[in-house]
Amino acid sequence: MPSSRSTSRIPFISALLIFITMLVVAGIGVTKIKLDGDGGSILPMDIPEVQGLTLFRSAFGKREEILLTIRASTPEKASEASRELRAHLLSHPEVVAAVNDPELLIRELADGKVLDLAPEVRDAGAALIAFAWLNGSDEKLRTLEERFSDKGLTKRIDEVMETLQFGEVEDALKLQADPLGFLDILPKKEGNEAIGIGPNTSKDGRYRVLGIRSPESRISGDQAVAWLDNVTALVDEWTQSRTASGAYPTKVKLTGEPRYMKETLGGMKRDLGQSVVTTLILIMILFAVIQRRMRALAWLMLALVAVFFITIGFAGWLFSSMNVLSVGFAAILLGLAVDYGMVIYGESLTERSEDGVTELWKGVGPSVLWAAATTTAVFFSLNFSRIPGIAQLGDLVGLGILISTTVMLGGFAYICSKLKPGRTKTASPWRHVRTGGKSRLWATPLVAFAALIVIIAEMPGIDRDFRVLRPRHSEALDAFEEMRSELSPDNAPKIAYVVSGNSADDLWKNRQIARDGIAAATASDDVSNYFLAGEQVDRIREILAQRDRVIGKLRDTELFEEEPIALVEAIFKGWDTMLNFRPEGFKTGGMMNRSGLDRVFAVYGDNQTALLGWIEAADRDRYLALDFSWADKVQGQGGYLAGWEPVGPAVLRVVGQDFKRIFTPLAVVMLIMLIIVFRDWRDIVLALGLMVLSGITLLAMMRLLGLRWNFINLCSIPLLFGTGLDYIIHMIFSLRRSGGHMPTIRKGIRKALLFCALSTAAGFGSLAMAGNMGIASLGRVCAVGILLIMVFAIYFLPVWWLFLHKERLKGMGGTSPADDTKNKN
Repeated sequence: MPSSRSTSRIPFISALLIFITMLVVAGIGVTKIKLDGDGGSILPMDIPEVQGLTLFRSAFGKREEILLTIRASTPEKASEASRELRAHLLSHPEVVAAVNDPELLIRELADGKVLDLAPEVRDAGAALIAFAWLNGSDEKLRTLEERFSDKGLTKRIDEVMETLQFGEVEDALKLQADPLGFLDILPKKEGNEAIGIGPNTSKDGRYRVLGIRSPESRISGDQAVAWLDNVTALVDEWTQSRTASGAYPTKVKLTGEPRYMKETLGGMKRDLGQSVVTTLILIMILFAVIQRRMRALAWLMLALVAVFFITIGFAGWLFSSMNVLSVGFAAILLGLAVDYGMVIYGESLTERSEDGVTELWKGVGPSVLWAAATTTAVFFSLNFSRIPGIAQLGDLVGLGILISTTVMLGGFAYICSKLKPGRTKTASPWRHVRTGGKSRLWATPLVAFAALIVIIAEMPGIDRDFRVLRPRHSEALDAFEEMRSELSPDNAPKIAYVVSGNSADDLWKNRQIARDGIAAATASDDVSNYFLAGEQVDRIREILAQRDRVIGKLRDTELFEEEPIALVEAIFKGWDTMLNFRPEGFKTGGMMNRSGLDRVFAVYGDNQTALLGWIEAADRDRYLALDFSWADKVQGQGGYLAGWEPVGPAVLRVVGQDFKRIFTPLAVVMLIMLIIVFRDWRDIVLALGLMVLSGITLLAMMRLLGLRWNFINLCSIPLLFGTGLDYIIHMIFSLRRSGGHMPTIRKGIRKALLFCALSTAAGFGSLAMAGNMGIASLGRVCAVGILLIMVFAIYFLPVWWLFLHKERLKGMGGTSPADDTKNKN
């Protein structure tokens, strides 16, 4: 027959095996974790503004392109530097497939150098010429149509023959290179503004933009970062050689999708590690100061590390990737997990029993389980949000709470039962709280009144700006903003606009519908200007249909070399590629890729097509105020606003709707749970009243501290709601267990909750230093809210609970503060 000692070890061994199994499963899950640095992935896909942004990023967000900007003291130096750097980059074909400089190419074509260009460069130039005609004026197109008619083509060839025989040499050379006058569309002045594809040179000529293309047509995020590092090394090599040779100074910056991705992914890893380490260090310091028990601290740290490791490991199995909002889960989870640990530890200091952990479970188990249940319900309720980033954050924290409850009650409670306990509790409940009790009863309404005065003066503002999604410090975004400013010095209120289709025909049909909607918005003074490529698509189609006849006629004259005819063929090929979205033209090295026109036209996904343009808002003040109430007029049937500017207000509307969708049913569920948990109307009213008072005070503190709401930190409301109920449940259960005995409360739960609040606030506070501005704002609001809830739960709740339960406590032999005052008098 086995001994009782060996039998008692069986549950412990079983628990240990389960724990080891969880660690192994979590370890495998950790290897599966992927970080998603795409800020757009956290947004709801069912609103047009986000659909447009997602469409833009899918079709035109190129991991295979880096934008390089050059600034010099004069236009000549900027042009020379761009040519030198372009040549240096192209001398490394294993790293750079092409360097797009439309303005340089246009100038070479305008100077009649088309016959001297390499075939691939000539094809890229031909694509730009074709694009210019596709968006040319009616007058220009009429000239081209007349020139391509039967009589007009014969007349044109006769004029060319006459000029070649009897004309000036300069005119003859131009016609020899361009017999059909395609180059007439190019601007006569320097620059390329008349072409309509957007300049890559500033108005003063001292600032230029180059597009660097990868040799690979499709690359992953990690490959894009590695490619960026290689390009950066080449640029640094060029810069250092110029410095060593004493050449004039130039300032070079890199931006684009790969640069932004590297910053975002690096920031996510840094934020995740920083929040975990910072929170753990602050917890250690707080524990050492408040509790001063190193053995308990060591076990608590081990439990917290286990909770984090198992949670993030299970997340690797459950989620395909973690987004930029989800990295904030670690600090939130650790702050909540240490709450349960400290409540258990605090209880172990006031309870001494031969039953060990069993007695501890009986004492603190209900409050921990009920607190975990309410908080888990709050976080899982975030799945009702239409914002994927917030929903995933809720899932991660909710999962972590379940794991932390298991670890703390199953493992840490056992450890606490073996540690040396404190003194046992004593009787005599009420008289220990006479001092200060009356003043706190009066202080509560005074705090509420003061908070209301501040709120009435002015509520905290609301940020509608999309910048809440951007990193706090981003060289890539700074360089991009500088590029926009330099290339559009008038700072016109332009917003990207994208049209999509399942085929070329579908796209051109949707373009016409979108154009009609924009025209209506223009008539109602919502839009002042716009650009959508393909203004002359129908007329160019008719010209394209004459390709064989035109090229055959040129060859029949036997006057021209193959190069000028090849240019004509390339221009027709450009029209064909743009009108029909030929996939071969968009591949690496294709004419659209080399010309940079794949920033305007795109083939993506399953042969889907897209066209990029822009809309200029008519009212600049409304644009700066992020008022896009007119957006619905220009969206639908494949046409969408595709800038970040409209996203903030649109998502903020969704968050407002989510607040009602989440908070209303959540409040009902929480009320039902409070009824089940407390079964006493006084405790229920007290809990709800303190939550309302905490919320009012939080609004006042936000106003005083200059904090503002945005669509990220608005999710702090349910988070604080769940955390606040945690503290209230713990305190009320402890008051019930001790019969309102304040020395027990001070030694146990009050010290534990003080530690919990400070550590949780520290966890949220660590997010305030996060690289992402939305996460940082969430951390600041939550940290302030947690500290306020702690004050009300620790200092106001006990005296109100004792006041509401004074009759029951009198029956235990105590006296109320009011009675005590009368006796003194």
